[in-house]
Amino acid sequence: MEKEISYLIDEFINLSDELRPGYALSIEKSSESLLVLPDSLKLLYSKVSGTYYEIENQQMMDFLPGYLLIRDDEYDNFMKLIKEMVPEGEDEYYPFLVNYSSDFYALKVSKGNECGVFLIEHDGDEPTKIHDSFEDFLRTIIACYQEKIYFLDDDGYLDMDFDEEQLIGQKYNPGIDYWFED
Repeated sequence: MEKEISYLIDEFINLSDELRPGYALSIEKSSESLLVLPDSLKLLYSKVSGTYYEIENQQMMDFLPGYLLIRDDEYDNFMKLIKEMVPEGEDEYYPFLVNYSSDFYALKVSKGNECGVFLIEHDGDEPTKIHDSFEDFLRTIIACYQEKIYFLDDDGYLDMDFDEEQLIGQKYNPGIDYWFED
């Protein structure tokens, strides 16, 4: 699992940097992270530091269209926000992507086991499962880069074809209702 996730993270960074030269530098690892995270996110943050929420060059903001990778030294603040949005129980949610509306992609952990990636929306009722695993999340977004579903708009910002993203989501996540909703 660890080797696969490491490979997929590297593949994502390379594809993203090909589309937006300089992106890899913008999320580059700056110091050793002291965050206490599930294994998949620990591996991610061992390679990158993420993007500052108030990044100056907005063309380098997106990890995927509309969402930035939470910067390691800003992580605790977003973790507090998630805990306010989703009351603690036996499940914990570890955010890793955020948009400017305070919607999150988060890795769910239950009883010490990773249980998939969930979308947590600021105005939603409850977290929505979108991937069975962190690997499925990475495979899906890598396919979106490879198939040119993620592209640069006329102003140089990362954008996507929503309909085509849904088809890729269905292909890589066949058991997840989210990708089959209208």
